[in-house]
Amino acid sequence: MCYELFLDYVTLKEYIFDLAPEEWTYKTYQSIISQILKAMSYCHSISVVHGDISLTNIMISPQEKTIKIIDFGTSKIISEDNTAYSPIGDLDFRPPDNKFFFLDAFAAECWSVGLILLSVALKEKITTKRAKKIWTFIEERTLQKNLLKVLKGLTCIQSEERLNLASCLTLLEETEFKGISFEKY
Repeated sequence: MCYELFLDYVTLKEYIFDLAPEEWTYKTYQSIISQILKAMSYCHSISVVHGDISLTNIMISPQEKTIKIIDFGTSKIISEDNTAYSPIGDLDFRPPDNKFFFLDAFAAECWSVGLILLSVALKEKITTKRAKKIWTFIEERTLQKNLLKVLKGLTCIQSEERLNLASCLTLLEETEFKGISFEKY
């Protein structure tokens, strides 16, 4: 077992809620969202589900703006059928499906990651209860189009319609690396 101390890190929850509004720019939260997607997409690519991803299990260095995913205590290596045999995730970030057992573990975790990304983009905690009511409000906000597609794709109520994390990362990277403007619409 490996232990590391992250003395210069704070939880993502502390960071986003303590940061002054004028410091919360698209460039800041886009970088955080991209890092979270990269880290979680890597986990999924090697068949690992974190199992408890939340705003408190993501650490960030306020100076460098780098993130670390922590607390893999409930993580699982998922079999070929993608099934989790127990409830996964923080209660606030669990998917709305009532079928916690035998649920597609990757789709369930994509929901949780989607809510975390929504929380980052909106600078407020978005839970499963709030997510069902929030889309009208989100569409009124000025979020970059591909980011909006990612957020909507991860938080589809029907788990079989959710985007996977690799697809979301590709959507964001298309915008970032092909020189498409990050202008808000």
